[in-house]
Amino acid sequence: MNATTTLDDEALAGMYAPAGLDEIRAWLLGCGFDAAGYLKQNPQLAAAGLDEAGALDYYLREGVFQFRAMPIGTVAPHIRRLLELGIERKDVLHALIDNLTFVSTLHDQALAGNWDIDVKADIRPLPRLGAQPLLMIGDSHIKTYLRCAHHEDRLIVPFFFLCTASSAQGLGNPQSRARSGPKVAALMERLRGLPVFFKFGQVDAEFVSVFHRVREGQTRFRFEDFEAFARRSVERYGAFLAGQATGHGARLIRVCAIFPPVLSDEAWQEGYVNGHVGHLEMFEDIDALSRAIAALELPDLATRTRMHEVYNVELRAMCARKRFTFVDDFTPLLSDGIVRADIAGHGRDHHVVGAFAAGPAMAVAAPLTEIPGSRSFRERMARLLHRTVYARLRPTEA
Repeated sequence: MNATTTLDDEALAGMYAPAGLDEIRAWLLGCGFDAAGYLKQNPQLAAAGLDEAGALDYYLREGVFQFRAMPIGTVAPHIRRLLELGIERKDVLHALIDNLTFVSTLHDQALAGNWDIDVKADIRPLPRLGAQPLLMIGDSHIKTYLRCAHHEDRLIVPFFFLCTASSAQGLGNPQSRARSGPKVAALMERLRGLPVFFKFGQVDAEFVSVFHRVREGQTRFRFEDFEAFARRSVERYGAFLAGQATGHGARLIRVCAIFPPVLSDEAWQEGYVNGHVGHLEMFEDIDALSRAIAALELPDLATRTRMHEVYNVELRAMCARKRFTFVDDFTPLLSDGIVRADIAGHGRDHHVVGAFAAGPAMAVAAPLTEIPGSRSFRERMARLLHRTVYARLRPTEA
């Protein structure tokens, strides 16, 4: 235990002022915090003599800043209540939200709970509490957006709707094994009037394109074949999104780029395969699929990065045609034509390292979260109008 654990209730209450300590404890328990489970998952706390009440206070003092594993339910309904408590210390408020969203995103079942969010009660009121929701639907790469951020005077709070291993081109396919399309369409009905970010396509560019080569016996790699694949994939993705825009409005749809590839050349040469995606793409023998991939002529990391760039060019063009907003969270993660070394990780996981990628990615997305017609939107427009008028009336220098 370090010195911070000697804080008494008065000092602890000061961290969460003006909310009362009993009030913040009740809020945490209401989120589903299980003190007994917390002690079980962190046995060093029990060994130090903490009981369940002590474990809860320890979490409020230190655990919230340490991203410790903890048993907790779906957090989305409770973020609004947390903001209503009016905690003055922004570092504490951010740590609470970050910890809840970060820990919950480690488990797909927690993310899946977001589909049951009461949008009217828990999402739409956030702007009047000084926060903007970042509503993102996508494959597992959406987990990169796992921490809240600030844009101007607004707190950006992420809410994820996970479609694990879903391809962009499969969203509109009624025969898709993933069956994500109908779920997304139903959710979009509830999110009307709100900006929604879509992040699909990485599965297509990185895995489905390779699986197609295996299925069609194309052992030789040709860049132009991938370009044709990217056009088809994005065209189908765009058709699905256009269907959502009919009721939602094209101006509220944000389409994210796909991230740079991070798998190493060695991983691919050894026959790397995402078994979940392989199953969804109708491959039942994953070991045989791995051997078939290892037998292909495989592009190196620099070439694969260019392939992802081609896919993003197609996404940008599709957005321009359909009047969606394109979100370039690809370019900030590059260095010298490939993914930044700190974001690449060890090369055996196809996800970027979220701890380092989240900041640059969120910086691109945050300005696009504002809800048209909200108070913050009107106030920003008023400030912009004031600056514009002032600039026109200000005398020019001789």
